Amino acid sequence: MSGLRVPLLVASFLLSSSCELEACDDSDFSLRQLRARQFTNVSSEGCGGLDDPRNADCADAVQWAYEKGIKTHPGWYFIPLGKISQIGPADAKLNDLQRIFFCGRAGQSAPRCGLPPCGCSRPPCHMCEAPEVAPKLSKAFNLIKRFDFTGDPKREFDIVQLPDQNMTHSCSNYVDDGQTVFTSNGRLVLKVASACPDGSCLNSGRVMSRDAFTYGVFTFSAKVPKCNAVWPALWFLPQSSKGDGKYGPWPCSGEIDLLETVNDDSHGAFNLVAGFGAAAGRCYDPAAVSCNACAPPSYCTSTTLADAEASHVLVEDVDCAAGQNSWKEHLFVLVWQPHEISAFLDPKLSFNSQGQLVAIQEKIRPGAPTFKTYQRDTTPTWSAVQDYMQKCFPGPHSPDAPFDIPMKIVLNIAVGGYGGAPCYWGEKTCASSCGGAVGSELILSDISVWQ
Repeated sequence: MSGLRVPLLVASFLLSSSCELEACDDSDFSLRQLRARQFTNVSSEGCGGLDDPRNADCADAVQWAYEKGIKTHPGWYFIPLGKISQIGPADAKLNDLQRIFFCGRAGQSAPRCGLPPCGCSRPPCHMCEAPEVAPKLSKAFNLIKRFDFTGDPKREFDIVQLPDQNMTHSCSNYVDDGQTVFTSNGRLVLKVASACPDGSCLNSGRVMSRDAFTYGVFTFSAKVPKCNAVWPALWFLPQSSKGDGKYGPWPCSGEIDLLETVNDDSHGAFNLVAGFGAAAGRCYDPAAVSCNACAPPSYCTSTTLADAEASHVLVEDVDCAAGQNSWKEHLFVLVWQPHEISAFLDPKLSFNSQGQLVAIQEKIRPGAPTFKTYQRDTTPTWSAVQDYMQKCFPGPHSPDAPFDIPMKIVLNIAVGGYGGAPCYWGEKTCASSCGGAVGSELILSDISVWQ
């Protein structure tokens, strides 16, 4: 939920900033509308080419995709090719496109092939996606910090003061007045405290940790507000609210969203954001990579939220009409290790006799996974930045870039601003349509860091 990001609800994977960020929001989209249809592994006892009668329904569409579609609209195919075959559009062959049509990943209106191809770039060609397995800790982790919520929050956090006008366009006016960020009974509280006098914004809380961290396990015990168009988030940025970092300003130096959720949505989104300099409108052309450190207007943004279904974890249903305006307290855990970044909901943590964290076991919930992992080699939106890193930072970056540099913890409550929201910055609807958000609180009883 970066302060300078394209708003949360963007349908495409890579966005050229030739459009101004303020204009990239599309209010026709919502979190629910962005969800791709769910799919699982598909097996088949046979295979066949496009001339097989069982592929008659998809043959023309696959041929068009290979001859024209992938050349004129590479972004349509980037995510499915990357997820299923770990290749980019430039490397795709005809049978690779047949495979994504067989797997039902060519779009909801696209015909589906009856048989997988007999050959492809990454066999087995009938497999659509490997089952996700919960990651294991690479070592025993030591507790290096437990945030102190017993006194002035400014000992641990910088309280951010800025309007959301040119960021996510929400109604939130982040202020430091003692009412929007405070501690109470050993808890850190962020609050939508009041409406601005003219009704065009709402005074809310946002903080950024004074300490920065690289890799580790981060645990958040949090009661997250819901309803009234709130948009709370637990996330990470390098250095400042502008996302400045080693590889350039946002999005070149990355962003990790452990959790963001809107209004009455029962899901939370776990998202990685990265970016790279590129000639305007040429986000899919490796030759167009530019070492401009994401200087406007020529850069591209990549976000895992483009594969929306895959980014979501079911947390808890809420009934706003009955006055249930928050989730219960949950344990949200980020495991940031080299080559992979994972999020867990309410896992079991195991410790050895020395107090070291040695294991994380996912909560078992049939039909609704409680964890999500992004691995560098199989996450197209992460690996897409490697051409930029290799060209522009040939020495100082690791293969995990941009997720190999110190990041700070960010907490905030935005109100509105997401696609389909009833209110946006500067509109009287902030108070009239979203004024019910006043009083909403993000309450944290613990934040701990293990390395």
